[in-house]
Amino acid sequence: MLFKLALRKVPGMRLVAVAHDGDQAIAYLSGRNEFANREKHPYPDVVFLDLKMPRVTGFEVLSWLQDKERKPFVTVFSGSEIESDMKRAFALGADTYKVKPSNSEAYAAVIKSVQEQVRSQRGTQRVSG
Repeated sequence: MLFKLALRKVPGMRLVAVAHDGDQAIAYLSGRNEFANREKHPYPDVVFLDLKMPRVTGFEVLSWLQDKERKPFVTVFSGSEIESDMKRAFALGADTYKVKPSNSEAYAAVIKSVQEQVRSQRGTQRVSG
């Protein structure tokens, strides 16, 4: 909920989907089943990924993304500050790792910084996540 509130404060960012577990995230990213229509379910430029998702973890989603030709910019949002979690996330291809902020203002600041990173790397004007 804090993330959605914060996203409204960041011009140029729009939410294209919310996955409730890692399996749904993979289904969305692969365009599988109900997500096959890319006009209705566009491929995101950015993925904000929680490591502790049910069914399929964020680590598993990162592992699945590793061999894909088209990859979004992946920001791991985690409650974990454990160094081994950070190292593993980066080894699996995360572009950045952020500890979950405690309020919507801090979330907005993190989202803005991710937006700037993506723009500088990809030269995009508009970013969706």
